Amino acid sequence: RLQVQQGTSVYNGTFDAVRKIVRREGIRGLYKGFMVSSFGMLAGQCYITTLELSKHYAKGLPMLHSNVAARDFIAGGLASTVAQLVITPIDVISQLKMMQGQKTAMTPAGVTGSPGSGGGGTAAGDEVKSARAIARGLWKEHGIRGLYRGFSASMLTFVPNSAIWWTVYGKLNAALQTLPPFDSMQLVRQGAAGCVSGIVATTLTNPVDVTRTRVQV
Repeated sequence: RLQVQQGTSVYNGTFDAVRKIVRREGIRGLYKGFMVSSFGMLAGQCYITTLELSKHYAKGLPMLHSNVAARDFIAGGLASTVAQLVITPIDVISQLKMMQGQKTAMTPAGVTGSPGSGGGGTAAGDEVKSARAIARGLWKEHGIRGLYRGFSASMLTFVPNSAIWWTVYGKLNAALQTLPPFDSMQLVRQGAAGCVSGIVATTLTNPVDVTRTRVQV
C-alpha cells in the first residue's frame, strides 16, 4: 500500500500504515492475502531445487568449476527465474487482496476502483472479493497475461536480487572465515553474511520492485 499510494496521500510511513489499517479494518486487515501467499511455499521448493541442481551441474563445467562466485550468480538467477513462473500469479492475486480496504482511489500508476479495471474488480477496496473471484476477473479481462502482469518487472527485480544475494553471500561468508570471532562462530558468520547480502541486493533492486508492485496492482 505504501508503494502504490501517491506521496503521503493515505499513509505517512510504515507505522502510520499499520495503525490506520488496524483501526479501519482490524487485525485481519494486516493478513489480507495471507492464504494466497501461503501457496508461495511451492515457489520456494522450486527455487531451492533449481538452485542446488544449478550449482551441481555448473560445478561440472570447465569454465565454472573453479569460479564459485560465477556459479552462485548463475544458480541464483536461474533459481529465481523458475520461482517467478510459479509465484507471479500468486503475487498478483495476493497483492490485490492486500489492497482491498484502501479507501483512497489511486491514479493511473496505481489502483482504480471500478470492477474489471485490470485488478479483477478489487482495487481501491470498495468491494471485497475472494482470491478466486479476483483470479476469475483477471482471466476474464486479460487471459493468462492478467495473471502474469508485471512478470517482466518481477524478473528484473528478483532474478538480479537472487543472483547478487548468493554472490555477495558466498564471497562474504568465505572472507569472514578468516576473521575472528567469525572464524569459530559459523551461525553468526552466516547470519552476518546473509544480512549484508540482503541489504546490498535490496538496495540495488528496490527501485524496480516499486515499479513491479505498481504494475501488478
